[in-house]
Amino acid sequence: MKFLRGLLMFQLFTQQKQSEKGVILVILAAAMIPLLGIAALSIDLGFAYLVTKQMKNAASLAALAAVKTFATKPASYQDLYDSARVVAEQNIIHINGPKQVQLAAGDLEVGTYDFTAKKFTKNRMNDPAIPGTNAVRANVRLAEDTNKPFTWKFAQVLGFDAPEGWQRHGVAVLGKRHFVALVDISASMDDKSYPSYFPNPTAECPSAVEDPYNDWMSRNFRSLPIASYNGTYCLGGKPQPMFDLFTHVRDSFLENTQLFNDANYRVGLITYGTLIDTQIELNKDDNRKEAQTFITKNVLDQLDAYRIAENPGIFKLGGGQIFPGGDDPLNELGKGSTGFTNTPQALESAISMLTTASQSTNVKTSNTIILLTDGEANCSKSKKPTCGNTTPHIAASKKDMFAQATTAGKNDIIIHALYYATNDSCPSAQGFKDLQQVAQKSGGQAYCATSIAEVSDIFTNLTLQPVFVLVE
Repeated sequence: MKFLRGLLMFQLFTQQKQSEKGVILVILAAAMIPLLGIAALSIDLGFAYLVTKQMKNAASLAALAAVKTFATKPASYQDLYDSARVVAEQNIIHINGPKQVQLAAGDLEVGTYDFTAKKFTKNRMNDPAIPGTNAVRANVRLAEDTNKPFTWKFAQVLGFDAPEGWQRHGVAVLGKRHFVALVDISASMDDKSYPSYFPNPTAECPSAVEDPYNDWMSRNFRSLPIASYNGTYCLGGKPQPMFDLFTHVRDSFLENTQLFNDANYRVGLITYGTLIDTQIELNKDDNRKEAQTFITKNVLDQLDAYRIAENPGIFKLGGGQIFPGGDDPLNELGKGSTGFTNTPQALESAISMLTTASQSTNVKTSNTIILLTDGEANCSKSKKPTCGNTTPHIAASKKDMFAQATTAGKNDIIIHALYYATNDSCPSAQGFKDLQQVAQKSGGQAYCATSIAEVSDIFTNLTLQPVFVLVE
């Protein structure tokens, strides 16, 4: 009996297992539906993400192209559209065959971007000449099949069609530009400092210039690149004039109306040098004294008056000129400047100024210092007296200058250095090598100019470099 009962139970169990085989097949078949859905989701969404990303990149590049055109010249809407369209059409998306990105007429919008509200507002008539315009939005589509940029690979099996009406946009904004020019006005940079000694620039170079001039030059301007100190002041058979760099920078500011009329720019100017070395009695030269008085009163006052009266938004630099000892040049009109160059303190003032200006706005800014000089720095707070042409003074000043450059880099302040010299002393001059390190530590560039024309070109290009920001 027990044997028969066991045999019966075995047969029942075997029949049940065989019947469950069909159930497993049914379960597997049912499970294929969500598995196919997952495959469709992963692969097709991957295609969708790729198309979206590429279209977004194309839109951003098109918007950047348009805002760059807007920033670099007076441009019409057509100018902006042409720039953006050319860039957009250079983008080819390879989904179901190559498709070109298109920017249709009217799909480029010009307007303003509010950084606080994070909102773009289109101008009426898309007119870039409307005051306050600072942004461009580009809306791109795909050529050939605009409404359906691609076909689903798996989702169409489940009855899903490709999405319609796809387009992507990018918004580029002209960012804020803050820059401060640091201008070395030690006497070697200013021909008005010694007009009585200045040789006739149209005359042939004599074998020797006046003894007082040679003696004065050799004693006080050993770092001056264009002086040979061998009894002559000549290069190429012609007397070599120095130039009034301070006045040139002043004129560049005043002539460059874009810097003063564009709300995206904030401009500062710091002049720096040192008080006259009391061991050198240059104040006995009445012409030099009068020239220095003219520069201090007329040049400084004219620049400050223009900045304050015409555009109150441009900050006036606190402290004016940088002099060790706290002397005010406006109250010391008879004191000129020597070859001493207090670059570290000038950099410190500019860094503080730019940091304060940037903290006052929530707009993306580019902070730049343009340093113009013709010699080595030789002033340091760690030395008493502050300035001197001794090896310890120069070494300490160099250390301080490099430290300020490092601080600038940490605060996202770029220092571009412009060194003025002659062909035979640039770029081998030690002063230029030092400026290269200053620029490198802050992410900037060092330039060496051998003529006033080069100085003008380099300075203008640096001041006019616009800032572009992608916000959407």
